[in-house]
Amino acid sequence: RDGNLWKVFNGRLKDISVGGTKIWGVNSADSIFYKTLTGNWVSVGGKLKQISVSGKDHVWGVNSADSIFRRSGNSWKNIGGKLKCVSVGEAGVWGVNANDDIFYRLGTYGDVDGDGTGWKHIGGKLKWISSAKGTVFGVNSNNDIFYRVG
Repeated sequence: RDGNLWKVFNGRLKDISVGGTKIWGVNSADSIFYKTLTGNWVSVGGKLKQISVSGKDHVWGVNSADSIFRRSGNSWKNIGGKLKCVSVGEAGVWGVNANDDIFYRLGTYGDVDGDGTGWKHIGGKLKWISSAKGTVFGVNSNNDIFYRVG
């Protein structure tokens, strides 16, 4: 353990997410990459502006048109709807759209490997969201921090 010392990886990313066994990220050109802690960066086809990976290595992301994608095998599956930010975790798949509206993907609680069954609008406004273990965290346009259990 290195305590509080930071180490540098090679490469440059604008967004990064850490899963159970892999680190995923996107660069300034929206190109997608992943690596293991000790491995090299591997380029993945497609373009995303934001990416999220769960503890079970399920990967979701959104592109520059706010279209939503889920990694399925070695390809990206388009999921209906529009989000500017998506997060996958034990509390399921959550996202926020360009109007800061909040959505939960039904059928994804427990970090399941699947598309879910549809988006449910959740009251409130957030500009950023993160799905965690049984809890969801978010930040609103005033940079206030919120969380909800379940």
